[in-house]
Amino acid sequence: MSVRVHQGAHSAQGRREDNEDHTVSRPNEGIYVVADGTGGRASGQVAARMACESLVAELLEARGGEFEVSPKDRARIDQAVKNAHQKIRAAQTDSQHHGMATTLVIAIIGETRAHIAHVGDSRAYLCRDGRLQCLTRDHNLANYLADHPEVSPKVQRPGTTLMRALGMEAEAPQPEHRTIDLLADDVILLCSDGISGALPEWVLAELLSAVGPLSEQETAKSLARAAMAHGSMDNLTAQVLRIESETTQNLLRAPVPFGWLTFLEGPRRGEVITLGATNVIGSSAECQVRVEDSYAGRKHLQIHATEDGFALRDLGSTNGTFLNEVRVKEQALADADVIRIGGTKMVFKTFRAV
Repeated sequence: MSVRVHQGAHSAQGRREDNEDHTVSRPNEGIYVVADGTGGRASGQVAARMACESLVAELLEARGGEFEVSPKDRARIDQAVKNAHQKIRAAQTDSQHHGMATTLVIAIIGETRAHIAHVGDSRAYLCRDGRLQCLTRDHNLANYLADHPEVSPKVQRPGTTLMRALGMEAEAPQPEHRTIDLLADDVILLCSDGISGALPEWVLAELLSAVGPLSEQETAKSLARAAMAHGSMDNLTAQVLRIESETTQNLLRAPVPFGWLTFLEGPRRGEVITLGATNVIGSSAECQVRVEDSYAGRKHLQIHATEDGFALRDLGSTNGTFLNEVRVKEQALADADVIRIGGTKMVFKTFRAV
């Protein structure tokens, strides 16, 4: 392989009586799986474990060599999901396991690409240069109705009811697939909805941007702790994968932007703050850049690194974020831009280091 994967995983029951999630890591083969079982207690645990173990065993037997995400490889994943589904359905004849099912998300790391497949609402995310991207789309009732406007919902507020899961239907659910090219320092997160359903994306981005200074294992634990703090009532499982280049022939490191903010007025005039990959600005002591202004929200705005430099995003503030005296929600930043929160002004400066 042209990449080395640094991996950490953590699974916890959270506020539930039992942990119905299951996760499997096979670093030598580049296979990583998270499953979220349903059906209560032993049933959910059994379905999640059966799905993970069956899928991994079948893929390892079928792969032979390196996984290159060809149409043939996708067909192997589809068949492995189908076989795992059938095993769960067969086990449902035991009254103790009647109605059990599970979601599934899998990442397979090849030479310069990652392949993601999923069923249900367990998710995969990519964090690149502090910018978060969800790589999956939940198979739930709300999204189904969005895709089928001709269907009239029987409830006023379609929620997160699953439309696809292994063991839930007579026919095997069809996984959705996605392949991405990898860059050095990419971070991939696989997680159950106990984490993704509780944490805002800016929190996920902030925690995943800390991988490196923090280990992948500690980051996975931090995600679970943060989800609990945000009120998650579900099981909590995360796999954190950080990509490191072993060669530069096929995998190029993205240019690294460097930026800083300088306060323009008031008692902090001239104070300079260096920007990291992700920077939350607001009145809270938890923010990387704290602004003591009555118009500043607790977490007012975010400045994050991108492949092209830095970008600003308002985090839903009440009083707004102003860039060169124009109220903005999201905007790429240019050298010498002036950011204003209430009466506080900061000038943005940058250059790029390759």
